Amino acid sequence: MHEQVRPHGMNGPGAGSGRLAALGPGILYAAAAIGVSHVVQSTRAGAIYGLAMIALIAVVGIVKYPAIRFGSQYTAATGRSLPENYVDQGWWAVSLYLITQLVSVWFVLAAIAVTTAGLVLTVFDLTMSAVAMTGWLMAGTALLLTVGHYRWLERVGMALVFVLVIMVVVAAGASIALIDWKPSEFAVGRLDIPLLMFVVAMAGWLPTPVDASILNSVWTSAKLKASGQRISNTAARFDFNLGYVTAMVLAVGFLLLGVAVMHGPGIAPKDSPPEFAAQVIALFTETIGGWSFYLIGAAAVAAMFSTLLAAMDGYPRQFAYAFSRLSGTDIPAWFVPVLVWACGLGSFALLATLLTSFTRFIDLVTTLGFVMAPIYAFLNHRAMAGAEVPEAYRPSRGLRLWSLGSLVILTAASIVYLVVRFARG
Repeated sequence: MHEQVRPHGMNGPGAGSGRLAALGPGILYAAAAIGVSHVVQSTRAGAIYGLAMIALIAVVGIVKYPAIRFGSQYTAATGRSLPENYVDQGWWAVSLYLITQLVSVWFVLAAIAVTTAGLVLTVFDLTMSAVAMTGWLMAGTALLLTVGHYRWLERVGMALVFVLVIMVVVAAGASIALIDWKPSEFAVGRLDIPLLMFVVAMAGWLPTPVDASILNSVWTSAKLKASGQRISNTAARFDFNLGYVTAMVLAVGFLLLGVAVMHGPGIAPKDSPPEFAAQVIALFTETIGGWSFYLIGAAAVAAMFSTLLAAMDGYPRQFAYAFSRLSGTDIPAWFVPVLVWACGLGSFALLATLLTSFTRFIDLVTTLGFVMAPIYAFLNHRAMAGAEVPEAYRPSRGLRLWSLGSLVILTAASIVYLVVRFARG
């Protein structure tokens, strides 16, 4: 399962290089994206700031695109994952990678799991605490991943994303008539520090953190091994773009629902997982009818569970690639399942210790993604400039300039945030 994948060990682009045959990693990316950033942050953005945050979604999506896309593009080109490339870039690169990922994995999984737990408690009307439900969900997810394989994960992810896309599009379409579309609604009333902090927290995970490119890379590597076929640059780009555009469209959809159902009536987002989950489900039931409660609830739970499933698969998988490259040996079959359980237990312990405010915890986690974004934008840009990337897969001059411009913007934004944050004390 964890042996190295090399281009010369696979068939050349052929049947497996077609666009439909290449689908999978990009859809898993969308499944991982449509979680906290959409269900929580996009909804809160619409509820608190109205239509003004649509511009932020567009800008962040454009700025992050090259760095995240390079994850699947590099692996399609070389047959190697980004963590392997980070090892080859040098000790400084792999140290940055391991330190930031080993720290963030606990927070990321905890944020996803507690949001999922809130939805489960609401839909099934359970009285268990959110932390306890989080523990059961993590244990169940770890068990599924222990006995499952990539192809199974890919099929489940595709089905869940398809269901959610339909539901969000229908609900967002129904909400359009409830929204005040005056030009003044697209402006932010007041520029202040709380707005800056919220923008940073929202941008950190919208549509995903930049380091999600690593997950996309390892899923592409798993796809290559499962199919035994090379993926052409065109097919890899199509797969990623489909997932990326899907994630961006649904981010706008959740924002519109927040505007229609919460911003207009002046309803503030709740600060506990079950209560916030109830508000999210109300976004749908109040726009397309109360009859849809269980259907919407099932779709929302499915969306968050797909995110949890994808994240708990992706993080251990990427660590396995890095450790294999560092040690120069194949990782034994038991290594990834052990990492899955370790990540789950660590995240549960963190959540049980630190969760006092749901929204503040989510903001903390997503802000970490914002601060780390320049690191991975830089590492991924270097990866695509490596000599091992075939000419056919190299980014165009325009995309390289886009990547450099995005790196400058992400770096400047992170510096400004850190200066303001520490100046406040």
